[in-house]
Amino acid sequence: MNYEIIDQCVPGPGVQLKLDHVLYESCDCHVTCQKEECPCIKKCLYDEYGRLSQELMSETTCPIFECNSKCTCTLGCINRVTQRKGTVFDKVMVKETSNKGDGLFAKEDIPIGTFIGEYVGEIIRVSTAKERLQSLSPQDSCYIVQFKENSEGSDVIMTTCIDARFYGNYTRFINHSCSPNLVMVAVRRDSIVPSLCFFTCAAVGAEEELCFSYCEGSETDEVSLGQKPCFCGSTNCRKYLPLQSS
Repeated sequence: MNYEIIDQCVPGPGVQLKLDHVLYESCDCHVTCQKEECPCIKKCLYDEYGRLSQELMSETTCPIFECNSKCTCTLGCINRVTQRKGTVFDKVMVKETSNKGDGLFAKEDIPIGTFIGEYVGEIIRVSTAKERLQSLSPQDSCYIVQFKENSEGSDVIMTTCIDARFYGNYTRFINHSCSPNLVMVAVRRDSIVPSLCFFTCAAVGAEEELCFSYCEGSETDEVSLGQKPCFCGSTNCRKYLPLQSS
């Protein structure tokens, strides 16, 4: 299916986004943030190489707060990793797989914790996501991601729905694996609406396919197995692709 290439999410039907309305604290650092004095860097979860802290690899509902549009530091700041999107595509390539259609592959060896890309598309309501899922035939590819996270300090579940069927980038070609080498993490800058970003959760070799779990960001009891066979080839493959039941 043809799709329009975009570099940031667009609002879907009935959705109004205020992505330029800064809700979070900003800094007045020069060039890059310094740990001793910057309020942003205290929440920074990247190491000195700009890689995701390994402590976060299994805590997929823990959000990252990056420097925002009101911060005076440059794009090269250690706390603006996912904003440097142009440096990522040289590391990956889209090519056809033997039995899963197109997939995303590493061009070179990629260390654990490396930012791979942001999943972009239409930001849609949960109700719209359900309607679109119900309208899909068994042969249709699904590009809807529903990412759930707990609101800070409460039991409220926030759900971010992104559909990359009609609008997207190279991350829409990332396939599922029951033993993924990517993790999806919510990254916030200006808006309460997070960017859903992929990081490697294992070292990836050149020519290796990059995959994540389609039930990422969901509780185990909310996930069931669908009717589409899984071809990930991992030793713990569940044989069928997972589906969210709610």
